Amino acid sequence: MDDSPLPIDDSAPTAPPRHALEHSARKDEIMDYSLVLASQGIKHWMEFDGAEWSLTVDDAEAPLAKDLIETYRAENRGFQDAPPEERNLDLLLSPLLFLAVPVACYFLVGLSPWANWWHSRGSADAKLILEGQWWRCITAATLHADEEHFLSNLVSGYFILNLLNHRLGVGTVMLLATLGAGLANWLVALASGVNHVSIGFSSVVFCALGMLAAVETLNRPHSRAKGTSGWIAGLRRVTPILAAFFVAVYVGLGENADVKAHFYGFGIGAVLGLLTRFAPGSLKRPAWQGTLVLSTWILYSLTWWLALRT
Repeated sequence: MDDSPLPIDDSAPTAPPRHALEHSARKDEIMDYSLVLASQGIKHWMEFDGAEWSLTVDDAEAPLAKDLIETYRAENRGFQDAPPEERNLDLLLSPLLFLAVPVACYFLVGLSPWANWWHSRGSADAKLILEGQWWRCITAATLHADEEHFLSNLVSGYFILNLLNHRLGVGTVMLLATLGAGLANWLVALASGVNHVSIGFSSVVFCALGMLAAVETLNRPHSRAKGTSGWIAGLRRVTPILAAFFVAVYVGLGENADVKAHFYGFGIGAVLGLLTRFAPGSLKRPAWQGTLVLSTWILYSLTWWLALRT
């Protein structure tokens, strides 16, 4: 029996040496770097030795991997230095003060044997609006063609109004959204010609969505990271408006949708939201908010009084 050792095969391939790129006790930090490298197709390894995580790459890939991670750090340095703003986002009952208007009109008109007559008096008929019946721009927001549109406007409107109420107060939101929707309906009449007729609370909802986007943009904490280009910093600054716009596109286009009313409402709402930056802080006091709520109800009552007596 031959007990001599087996010869070593020097031709067998050996693993290329690896370079230790990063070490951290936080897995999420190493995961971030791993995603950076993976996005550029760089092979790497994450390992845990019981105390900390490490990220390694082949020696040949180390220079490029270092540059990528340094670029990532430079672009994100200071971006989240400011602690996130803590907001109380509990569901409020105050939006119901606004939603009570379309609800009351829906059941009043729906239970009335003269429903068609109500619609003929309050719809946003472009021809009649351009002839001077401006109140139709507001009364039309309280009317609905069917239950589906009515319920969708109530549900989506509640959550948007709830978020806005935390920022501005219910009275401010009610009056601005009503006036913004009225202006949107007038612009629709101007742009569509005399054969256009529309109804629905969606013009108010989209106006509120635009307001919310603008208000959140104004209140968004921001700090430009070192090494971040100007257009990237600017894009980050307006992410609430961009996100809301894509939501508006997703839900605002569809069969039987009044696209002009939706997007005019969104745009006007965004402008109104930006203008709230100049509103006095005293406007948020309960007495002022109560006055604005009452003013909005009076406005709807006045426009319907004009509609029914014409």
